[in-house]
Amino acid sequence: MPCHILQCRRAVLASLLIAILLLSACGRGAQGAVPDTTIPSVAPAPEVTASLPVAPFSLDGTIEQLAQEGWVVAGTSVALDAHTTITGTPALGAKAHIEGELTGNAVLRARTIAVVAPAAASTVAPAPTTLPADTPSPILPPTAMPPGTVVNINGVIENISSINNVTFIAVNQISYMLPRNFVLILGKRLRIGVPIVFVGQVDKAGQIVVINVVQINNQVITINPPRQHGEDDDHEGDEDD
Repeated sequence: MPCHILQCRRAVLASLLIAILLLSACGRGAQGAVPDTTIPSVAPAPEVTASLPVAPFSLDGTIEQLAQEGWVVAGTSVALDAHTTITGTPALGAKAHIEGELTGNAVLRARTIAVVAPAAASTVAPAPTTLPADTPSPILPPTAMPPGTVVNINGVIENISSINNVTFIAVNQISYMLPRNFVLILGKRLRIGVPIVFVGQVDKAGQIVVINVVQINNQVITINPPRQHGEDDDHEGDEDD
């Protein structure tokens, strides 16, 4: 065999041997490699912040403040949430009864609220004040009767008043003008609560003037026509009942 052919074969065999050795080394390296077994880190669990109930509570009082998230009742703040049940109509000044629980972070959380409406303001009008019996009655406007009309009056003297030195007596809630000499003649018998029977006449101004007293305090007396001041009968004004 020629020499150069032999050398070529040896070179090819050497190349094959080197390739086999390299492949064998790579296989052993792959088998000896240690796989990555690192455990991924786990995030810590979030802290639970929910407020757990620790004790029940109840509260009664007046509603002082109203808000969606809470009320103030009797000076105490109470929290509300989606589970709070409310009966009645909430209103400032209304009474409320609250049941709920005290949470771990010291919050009063309402569970049921019963609202009682405030008492309605009284619509009863106060009784009119009764004037004392000795309060002078107001002078009524002149009568619509024509001048000269004569009326007979029988009643009880309800009031006696004097305006500009003119005396008026009120009988049956109507005022009558009493001439000065009549006042002097009647004297002490002229007082409130005394029965009286008299005759009156409408003057030009529309006032009814007493022209004759028939009885006073159930005693018969006649003054007709009116006497002038200074006549002898003036002493009758000093008589007692």
